[in-house]
Amino acid sequence: MRIHYFIAVISCVITVSLVWWNGVKDKDFLTPPSDQRLVEVRHATAIDLKAVDVIAQDLPAKAILVKPTKLMLPDPALEPPPQEKEDLLAEFGDLSVSPGLDCYADLAEKGSDFFVALATQLEAKGELQRALLAWERVLDGVKPEPAQYELASKAIQRLSPQLPLWNVDPSAVHVIQLKAGCDRETAELLEPILAELCALLSTNSSGIVEIKAKVNSGPRPAKDAPKLPIALWFSGYDQKSTQSKTITISSDQTDPVVLRNLVLTSAYKLIREDVGSLTDFQAPIAHKEPQDPLSLFQSSVSRLLWQKFASRLNTPAP
Repeated sequence: MRIHYFIAVISCVITVSLVWWNGVKDKDFLTPPSDQRLVEVRHATAIDLKAVDVIAQDLPAKAILVKPTKLMLPDPALEPPPQEKEDLLAEFGDLSVSPGLDCYADLAEKGSDFFVALATQLEAKGELQRALLAWERVLDGVKPEPAQYELASKAIQRLSPQLPLWNVDPSAVHVIQLKAGCDRETAELLEPILAELCALLSTNSSGIVEIKAKVNSGPRPAKDAPKLPIALWFSGYDQKSTQSKTITISSDQTDPVVLRNLVLTSAYKLIREDVGSLTDFQAPIAHKEPQDPLSLFQSSVSRLLWQKFASRLNTPAP
């Protein structure tokens, strides 16, 4: 007896459907299996495959240990009391307005403790540009304690690389000159050193000052005659502009490293004396051997002092 093709097809479909339904009606295909169930299945599979030793066990993952990073946050010991903190908030100024380079200079009568607390609070609020200005006022606006000076210097070195150049307008740059006078033989050694140092100091001024090197060389010294010392001074860019005092350096040094350090130390002394005697600002801290003079330029000569120093030099000489 032959079954009609149509009946056979329907019977096959019904049979397969019933078998499939009977097998999956109690199964849950949407809910992910638990971790415990996965472990059991893998373990049973490993036993079935006789591969217990080559399949790694599911052990709890170990926590990743990371060495904690030292956050450069203000010292909690410097936190002012509540009333003083409210007074500081009133002195922040309008935080929505870009500050001037002399920001907070008019608060110098409040003293170094005030500026340290002000700078700390500004840094804690994320106002890094104003915080840097307040830290600079610790150095150039008041006479701080040695520990406060050290704290401010480190803060300036920490914050300065995080901020853009103060001045990016070439037309607003104060151009001054670092000049040297020496014999022709010494000039050959001195010229590249002076050019390098002027570029470094210009960078340290945050775009406020551009320092150009100029060596005035005389004739070579006569045979067996003593060499004349190197004369070093700053001046404005114009020929008739103001000049700083002159400082002399021994020209007997032929080691470029030693000569470079002598020139840098002398340039720092010139700026320090100029600020201390001709402005109302605090002079940068004195250089002491074997301290690196370049680090003093980076941490002790504020941007405002650079501006004041260059502005004075670019006035007509009296």
